[in-house]
Amino acid sequence: MRRTRGQRRHSARCTHRRAQAAVRRRRLRHRGTEISPPKRAAPGRRRRRDERAPAREGGARRKRARSEAFCGANAQRVRPPRSACTGQVQLGCSRVASEGKPRDAGACQNCAAGIVENPNRSHPRSRSEAEQASVNRYRLGCVPYLNARPLVDFFETGGGVDLAEVVYAPPSALAEMLDRDEVDAALASSFYSLSSPNARVASAAAISSQGDVQSVRLFSRVQIPQIRSLALDRSSLTSNSLVLAWLSEVHGIHPATDVEDPDISRMLERHDACVLIGDVGMNADETGKAVVDLGRAWAEWKQLPFVWAMWTGREGLTEELNDCLRLAIEFGLANLRDIAERESSRTNQDVERAYSYLKNSIDFTFSSQHLVGLREFSKECAKLDLLDEDRMPTVVGAAVPA
Repeated sequence: MRRTRGQRRHSARCTHRRAQAAVRRRRLRHRGTEISPPKRAAPGRRRRRDERAPAREGGARRKRARSEAFCGANAQRVRPPRSACTGQVQLGCSRVASEGKPRDAGACQNCAAGIVENPNRSHPRSRSEAEQASVNRYRLGCVPYLNARPLVDFFETGGGVDLAEVVYAPPSALAEMLDRDEVDAALASSFYSLSSPNARVASAAAISSQGDVQSVRLFSRVQIPQIRSLALDRSSLTSNSLVLAWLSEVHGIHPATDVEDPDISRMLERHDACVLIGDVGMNADETGKAVVDLGRAWAEWKQLPFVWAMWTGREGLTEELNDCLRLAIEFGLANLRDIAERESSRTNQDVERAYSYLKNSIDFTFSSQHLVGLREFSKECAKLDLLDEDRMPTVVGAAVPA
């Protein structure tokens, strides 16, 4: 049956209003405000008067909710929730429902990389709180090593719990996460920052050293000038490049290399020497081996600080995020003793050794001198064709004066 002109106009108006309401709901959800969908009348009948939202009151409620979502005390840069699951590995998936069960863990593409969610949650969240936080928070990638804890402890146990969520992965996997735009920033290796076009790095903090670093070392069964084969740590990017540059320039040798899993016994079965990083490199058995601390080797070679890892990103690494990262390292430095006590059991280390390592071996600043050291490392890598060109990333925020 043909509809009259009035019926067609009424239908068009209703369609337009529904579209406008849908747009408003999407905007509010994007800003972090949950609203329930409107009640719909059954087919064939108009909505009763008590089912219709009063225009004046509804408009006021929407404006109030919009204002609270955008200008509230805890409002941060808002992003839509991500759909990619990071799987469940050791400490749990970043998409774990409130019941504690992982979603789509079997289909996750990142599980093989060892990506895990932040292990220290100061208080449990309800489902609605977790969903709301996933919209408001930054997403950060971090290495699962002791030396990174002061940089992210603020986001897990301090006042920054609602500012960011942290996922953990080895340096090589963090580089892949940045390439896939799965995080706003990651504590990526300096080699990745130098090799990635359009990379941005935060001036707030870095993992660097100005002497012995303890956690990045070369182990050899023979004297260093006699090394002919070298096993590189699969989880490393920067350390592998540094040892090749150091062996070439200082000792004039170019050993054959293989990339292997970080297991010192298996690595030295088939090679003269191996490189180990992180907690594994710090706790590896030194008996009967020549050991070179690569932090000390660089300092003696160049008389400059060496930057091992930096907060790296692209458009997601903003001035606001840089400020959050600065707050995080200030909190971490003020709580080094607590962090060392917590992490010593996980890393099987003495508390005093862990505390001394964080306080004396690791330098968390990123100054103009560190930039000079980073440029020098870029030049050495370019000499060996490890980098296509000698270039520097864009620094977000002012670097701390040396």
